[in-house]
Amino acid sequence: MVFAADAAAAAASLQAMQQRTQCPVCMDQFSNSAAGQARSLLCSHLVCSGCITRLTQRDKIVCPVCREHIDVRDHPPQIVREVGFFAEELGRVLRLQQPQQPDGSANPRPSRPSAQAELQQSQQQPQAQPRRDRVPDQRPPPQPASDTHRPPPRPQQQQQQQPQQARPHQADWQAQLADRMREMHWRIDDGRRVQDEAMKAGRRAYQEGMRRYDEGMRRFRQAMQGMGQDRADSNSSSSESEHDTSSSDSSRADRY
Repeated sequence: MVFAADAAAAAASLQAMQQRTQCPVCMDQFSNSAAGQARSLLCSHLVCSGCITRLTQRDKIVCPVCREHIDVRDHPPQIVREVGFFAEELGRVLRLQQPQQPDGSANPRPSRPSAQAELQQSQQQPQAQPRRDRVPDQRPPPQPASDTHRPPPRPQQQQQQQPQQARPHQADWQAQLADRMREMHWRIDDGRRVQDEAMKAGRRAYQEGMRRYDEGMRRFRQAMQGMGQDRADSNSSSSESEHDTSSSDSSRADRY
């Protein structure tokens, strides 16, 4: 009999709560039955149909009761639930919290205003852990079987993998630098070889010029010597002719 009385009282209170309630946004009374205008946010707070329509037109919704932020872009427009599930949970909680008489019988059937006040009080109290129901037809994408059993890499492993990935780039950079250094040395060697060849060619040209100069000076000296010898010969011949002339003149004088 006690269980029957409790069930009858809970059903009566649940029926009373599902009849009328007050919207926390517009403060208007509306029907919160499953076939009525009541809708529940993801945080399980009831809002009338007109207010929930205005709320869902924004990018983000803030629950007027618990101030929870709900991003509409992460959820489809059906971010509200039917009130039947929430009312069923609330009825179960009220049945568990309903005090009993000392003789074991349940308290008399609560009146309609008290049930409505309890519903409003439960709506105004923010829940510690709001219930989040997954919206239908929104399942996470399945992951490959190879990734399901693989544990995530540790930070130390990630730090060890980063130098290994950077080593090929470092090796490429070192190889490019070595190629550039070799090319620079080749160019320096080519420049030195050209400079040495030019110096050798200049030295040969200088030696050839000095040789020609010496040859010219030698010929000039020979020419000068030849001219001096010719002059000496001419002087000696002229002196001899003068001596002959003077001797002939003296012989003539002696003859006379």
